[in-house]
Amino acid sequence: MKLYRLPHWTLKLVQEYKGEFFALKPYLRAKVKYWNPQIKRSQIVDRYIGKYNKETQEWLLPLGLIDTVLEYCYQLEISTSHLEYPDFPTWKILPKWSEILRPEQYQSLNELLKYPSGIFRAYTGFGKTEVQLALLESYLAVEPHKALVLVPSKAILEEWKSRMNRYGLTSDRVTIIIPQGEAIRKVSALTEEDQYRLCIADEMHHLSAKTWQDIVYRLPNLTYSYGFSATPDPYGPGESDPQDGFPHQMTMDWALRVGLTGTVKVSISPSVYKQLHIKILVLPELVSDRDEEVKYYEAVERLLVRPELITYLTNYLLEKQKTYFWPVPKIDIGRKLLSSFRDTKLQTVLWHADAFESYHLPPIKSISQLKELVSNNQVHLLITSQIAYEGVDFPEASGVVLGHGRNWRMNLQPLGRARTKVLEAILPVDPGNGMMRSQFEDRMDIFLQEYQIASIKELYIDKSGNVIDTSEYLD
Repeated sequence: MKLYRLPHWTLKLVQEYKGEFFALKPYLRAKVKYWNPQIKRSQIVDRYIGKYNKETQEWLLPLGLIDTVLEYCYQLEISTSHLEYPDFPTWKILPKWSEILRPEQYQSLNELLKYPSGIFRAYTGFGKTEVQLALLESYLAVEPHKALVLVPSKAILEEWKSRMNRYGLTSDRVTIIIPQGEAIRKVSALTEEDQYRLCIADEMHHLSAKTWQDIVYRLPNLTYSYGFSATPDPYGPGESDPQDGFPHQMTMDWALRVGLTGTVKVSISPSVYKQLHIKILVLPELVSDRDEEVKYYEAVERLLVRPELITYLTNYLLEKQKTYFWPVPKIDIGRKLLSSFRDTKLQTVLWHADAFESYHLPPIKSISQLKELVSNNQVHLLITSQIAYEGVDFPEASGVVLGHGRNWRMNLQPLGRARTKVLEAILPVDPGNGMMRSQFEDRMDIFLQEYQIASIKELYIDKSGNVIDTSEYLD
């Protein structure tokens, strides 16, 4: 990664200010192990995030940390005339993308391009892949150099290739890799002749992994570096994300990650653009749940496979003729749910890892085939394991059934897999299932904070799966 000059006296002044940046120098050095074939054992050596030049008395810092130090200099009214500034993007978004991107996507990309590095954080389902493609093609139209795209999984890599084909983006100057194994070895061999000037990290919350760092810090001419994420923090906005703002005590992981991409430059909440209808299904109480010591997955299963819930959803989804997601915590629970719909007319698919199961549809062998079935309205319910939380969107899906999960990520990310502007969340609750009832209450708090709530309806379901009473809170 290209390093930028920072006078030592500036760094010293920043460090001494109220102790907020007091620990910068120690964190510019990391201890790493490597295998030394001469002594046939691992050896600990110093690796610098930044480097200090004794002759010129300058610190050399990576792109992202320069941005942070400049912010501090501005706050402290320290002159920055002696700093070496990074190159700022000179390209503009290609005109064709003004017809493809939604106004909020176009405006947010314009904001990001005011900086040479930064994090673009959006909500799940915002359409960040199109934003990244617009950035990439606009760069290639002006710059003669190469671009590198880092993705964390095969599913996301295939999604990138599919979207590039859809929008006619083909170039031998674009490399898309999953940073592991052979990919890292190839990047390790890069020299000054390799002109990768742009790096895009999709799902950049994986940047804390050492493999991602090994890739980026071996790009000798990297000038622009952007991270994209639409994955909610498990603990709520900004609670554990070290790229938010400037911490009072800098950690090594913070320094490494911010050195790669800088801090958050664009942050978009679903409350601005998404409307959510909430339908609460109150099931008949199972008294026995109050009296037993119930383990977590047993509590989840007792709620999700209730016959009343299966009957109601079958009738409702057949009437709606739309596709809904249903995330599950374990594949065994998913298979029990799939079995529960076996004797109904509801076209149901269980999707886990790279496998697909269904009783009434022809064999499904790929994500693209599943997407085609969904777009043709041949799938009403898509039961998913962890695949629901990252990587693949379904524009035709219009709702999610959520019966488990307490943290922000488990509740918000499945909603984002459905790309429609108006969403519906179906929330089953059994008053006698204390563990799941508590999670339901947390889920409601999260939705009220993150979305425009269009309506909240409470439906009381009898043992036959029929609605016997309703109440509505918002309209």
